[in-house]
Amino acid sequence: MDIWLINRFSYIIVATVVLVGMGVFFARSGFTRTRALALGVAALAFFVAWATLRTGAGTATDLQTATLVLRDAQQPVLVEFYSDYCAGCLAARPAVDSLERELGDQLKVVRLNVASTAGQELAMQLQVENRTPSFVLLDAAGNELWRGFGVFDDTAVRAALDSSS
Repeated sequence: MDIWLINRFSYIIVATVVLVGMGVFFARSGFTRTRALALGVAALAFFVAWATLRTGAGTATDLQTATLVLRDAQQPVLVEFYSDYCAGCLAARPAVDSLERELGDQLKVVRLNVASTAGQELAMQLQVENRTPSFVLLDAAGNELWRGFGVFDDTAVRAALDSSS
């Protein structure tokens, strides 16, 4: 099974199982107004968490755009493959954003959702494993400088950028 699909839908599955479990428990032990309110509040809490914790839209929405950015890059490009509802992706985002802001014109960051057609096709082209988040750092000529998955290591990215200069 593709690990990206598990990451993408795991939050929804867990929330559904918890809510159905609560509903079954309440139905068996007597459904009261207070328990109905508790079930509604739990459902609302799951929805609010889902809405606020999503990783958001990627910077490249189609393969043509992503390929154009990589081919015509004037500076190194960090490609981030993420999926919605992936805890590692949520954890890596602030570090990637910080590095992007700090390096400014020295580094271009392209984010692709692996659930999208563009993300799947570019992941195949770059031979990225089925793990999220995955990162590939390419120099301006398209040569791979660094590759990582899971925890984002900004120190390794900086070292790779320094060694390529």
